[in-house]
Amino acid sequence: MKKGDIFILLLLSFVALLITATIGYRFLSEQYTPNEVPITIVDNGNAAASENASVSESTSSTKVPNFTVYDLEGNAVSLYDNLEKPIVLNFWATWCGPCQSEMPAFDKMYQKYGDQVTFLMVNVTDGSRDTAESVTAFCKDSGYTFPIFLDTTLEASIAYGAYSIPMTFFIDPDGNLLYNQMGAMSEDVLSQYMELLIQASAKASDK
Repeated sequence: MKKGDIFILLLLSFVALLITATIGYRFLSEQYTPNEVPITIVDNGNAAASENASVSESTSSTKVPNFTVYDLEGNAVSLYDNLEKPIVLNFWATWCGPCQSEMPAFDKMYQKYGDQVTFLMVNVTDGSRDTAESVTAFCKDSGYTFPIFLDTTLEASIAYGAYSIPMTFFIDPDGNLLYNQMGAMSEDVLSQYMELLIQASAKASDK
């Protein structure tokens, strides 16, 4: 085969690869738009999955681990001390773009459900990219109303495997994991979770 023919074949192969990649990208973009990734639900039987959610289910009950983090005044706060209400536990960082994209939705949910649900917005305070000082400055500038906590020892992040953020856990008042979400959420998706969390906790309290 002539060198010219080989070059043409390689060029055609490269063009075909680009076309395939473009089609695949468009398909995935249509399926999963930014900040609205598929919902992953761990359901221990207390709540039905939303019709509009892409879900996977498990019938096993999962007790969440305890941890200690610190509020912006330096006071220690543990998860188990907040189990009188259902809990929304979110791991985030100031340098994380997807984390920042969903924080306005969390603030809206806090203003709507803050009297019914405890929000633990836990910053992964690694001491380099995020410090107590930088997080405090970020919170002051952002004006969010939900409480923010610092995981300065990374105890919580390690316990929950929060190596990829944002990551959110929805926990009932008995400390059981009901749902978890990896990746940023739109306001609509987060709202679905909040409704399911409250419904599941209400059913559990009636038993």
